[in-house]
Amino acid sequence: MALAGDQRFDVMLTDLQLPDVDGIELVKRVKEVSPGTEIIMITGYGSVAVAVEATKAGAFDFVEKPINFDRLRVSINNALALRQQREE
Repeated sequence: MALAGDQRFDVMLTDLQLPDVDGIELVKRVKEVSPGTEIIMITGYGSVAVAVEATKAGAFDFVEKPINFDRLRVSINNALALRQQREE
């Protein structure tokens, strides 16, 4: 959280289950301090309801574990492309 407020990040990868804060709550907080950061949520506890909640909170994408790295790469590239479009 502190880094998101102090530095500019194009894309952030985060897990749904974190030791200090719920991943959905983290998405909300990061979007408040850094609305341009695209956030990709990663989880081993996915469901349609959780994916919808993450998206409503501001997540760009929702990737389930085990991670398909080709899919993750596509998601990151799409997030970067969106970020670049917004800057133009």
